[in-house]
Amino acid sequence: MSTPGHSVAVEPFWGYRSVEKTIMDQRNILGTRDLGVMLNGTFDSDKNYGYYFMIGDGSGASIENDKYKKFYGNLFAKFMDKKFMLDIYCDYQDLNPNQSNTTFDGFLGYKTDAFTAGVEYFFQYQKNAFAGLTTGFGPDNVPSGLSIFTSGKMYKELIKFYARYDFYNPNSKNSSTGFNENFVTAGLDFMVHPKVHIMPNIWLNAYSKKTDQISGLYTQVVPRITFFYDYR
Repeated sequence: MSTPGHSVAVEPFWGYRSVEKTIMDQRNILGTRDLGVMLNGTFDSDKNYGYYFMIGDGSGASIENDKYKKFYGNLFAKFMDKKFMLDIYCDYQDLNPNQSNTTFDGFLGYKTDAFTAGVEYFFQYQKNAFAGLTTGFGPDNVPSGLSIFTSGKMYKELIKFYARYDFYNPNSKNSSTGFNENFVTAGLDFMVHPKVHIMPNIWLNAYSKKTDQISGLYTQVVPRITFFYDYR
């Protein structure tokens, strides 16, 4: 089934997975599918406030090969005739007796028939109990990221635009080595048929050094045309 951090808020608001995955999916922080048991519901009759709780294997679509499980939790609230949505997500998973991952994510989105916008921030604490005790094991790691996106109609349903900017830090605990990454995608969405979309877009990933003592990396720029067909 879909995991709560993927399917409840960010993915439906972004709406352009055919162009690019959401930031946590793209950076391998959160899987989109898992085998498990989920409990979800709402606190009110208008379904403005709700929750998702899940226990999963944590192995996604791969074969389960250990005894450790992943625990997911998600709370959401909708405001102003459901135009605004606030979503808080967390998960926890033991990888072995000495290593674990804990993820926190917050999202605020705005959506109308003509316009959508969203902002998301996450960080993941990757604990390593061996750090500093045994050679061959790295220290704790804390990747983090910020994603801001928007989309909307330019001409009815026939022509739309979309744009997104991500800032990703592979380890926010380390300011002396490595790179921060700045990702940008933007383009147009032409609906040539109710089930067929042609979407010219650009994909850019730029690297900024955390220190001047290392060599830089070239910016990657890829012009693309995405063909999307809804077979349902």
